Amino acid sequence: MLAWLLRQERPVPIIQLLRSSSGERILGQIMVNAHLHEHLRVIYAAPWSAGETQIQTYLNGLRLPRLMTAQVEELEGDISLNDLREALSGMATGKAPGPEGLPVEYYLTYSAVLLSRL
Repeated sequence: MLAWLLRQERPVPIIQLLRSSSGERILGQIMVNAHLHEHLRVIYAAPWSAGETQIQTYLNGLRLPRLMTAQVEELEGDISLNDLREALSGMATGKAPGPEGLPVEYYLTYSAVLLSRL
């Protein structure tokens, strides 16, 4: 009975109403989805208009923080065994394994053996 009741409940759509560029109201999940689909299709099909010069001008105008020379050297330096130990000890356990299929617990259990081979 409970399963049947739960199946009857429909989730409330996040976007319930849109207005077209002409101001027309777009209601109903099917119509909203169709309108969004068409709108995004047009946006992503638009030709790229920015040239290399425009992109460089924009990027050069950004006020991004710069790394100090010592920071660059540290980042470009070799990774030490201590760095690896710190990274391992900071990893959360009980999570899904990585792409190689081994969970964090494996690396924590065998860290002495694995790190000695590096």
